[in-house]
Amino acid sequence: MKKLLIVNWQDRKNPQSGGAERNLHEIFGRLTGEFNITLFVSSFPGGNPEETVDGMRVIRRGHRNNFNLVFYHYYHRYLRHQDFDFLIEDLNKIPFFTPLYSSLPKLCILHHFFGPVIYHETNPLFATYVYFTERMVGKLYKGVNFIAVSESTKKDLINYGIDPRMISVVYNGVDTEFYHPGGEKSKRPLIVSVGRIKRYKTIDHLIQAMVRLKGEIPEVKLVIIGDGDDRKRLVDLTQRLNLTGHIQFTGWITEEKKRDLIRSAWFGVTTSAKEGFGLVNIEIQSCGTPIISADSPGLKESVIHAQTGLLYRYGDIEDLTTKMKALITDRNLREFFGQESRKFALRFSWDKSATEVKRIIDETLTRFRT
Repeated sequence: MKKLLIVNWQDRKNPQSGGAERNLHEIFGRLTGEFNITLFVSSFPGGNPEETVDGMRVIRRGHRNNFNLVFYHYYHRYLRHQDFDFLIEDLNKIPFFTPLYSSLPKLCILHHFFGPVIYHETNPLFATYVYFTERMVGKLYKGVNFIAVSESTKKDLINYGIDPRMISVVYNGVDTEFYHPGGEKSKRPLIVSVGRIKRYKTIDHLIQAMVRLKGEIPEVKLVIIGDGDDRKRLVDLTQRLNLTGHIQFTGWITEEKKRDLIRSAWFGVTTSAKEGFGLVNIEIQSCGTPIISADSPGLKESVIHAQTGLLYRYGDIEDLTTKMKALITDRNLREFFGQESRKFALRFSWDKSATEVKRIIDETLTRFRT
């Protein structure tokens, strides 16, 4: 059995984990019968230094601020002596630049580059560091195979200088057996926003839209599901705008509670400036709940406009408000979108994604041997 080494900033047990970690565990957890997999990630308070998760050996070292340096040291000191056959770099945030020091056949998985959006997320010094290290990928990863999770991400890779022949698009899947329609819709107009609460996701745009919406539809309610480092700012904004009776922050909740809220919602809204792919959008649609989404890179591939939901012009709060009002006031349209949403979500399967990733690994290994 071939031995795979995967490096990513986090594993799914990390409180900061998100869609990239969901993708990694869903796909490679399905491949543990095909490969012996070791996952090297950063540590977090309360996390075991080593344990088995989803059939993978997980090693946790360092922390978020120094993990790329810790991995370089640990690879040279220990990992390169452990007879791995293949290296997978989950290129999420800052690259590890593994082509510079590892001769193993390798594959990079990219969700998205931040680009200028990073300046909305962190301090200017660190943002500049991320911005310029992303731009080194095209020069330092030539000849490396890439998996992009969307056509938008593939386009970014090509723009950065990666040969399109080296890029395969493998979309995220969704657990359609877990995320399925059920229960009753809320009697009160209920909107959900789902995911990590990060500044680049610009949930404040949705809060601003609620100011406009509540004047015409006083009973409207927004539930923001998830947690993150932008939560306090958004709670403060909600209070300043006198929206505490209309907006609820749930914090972290179980997947079951999240699913039940999605099912009861009239529709979901996603406002990110950029995503690799709209995994949350697919989960919402899998529950038979329509979505209103920004037309941002990645997100726009996870909605069929005017069939499973609506796209609005990113940053245009008036356009967002108009489309929210249209869905609230048209039950027939919501029900049509809901039915089509479920059909669309059924196209996405983690089993299918895992099979495609295995094929790419096998082909890369074959080319390396020849």
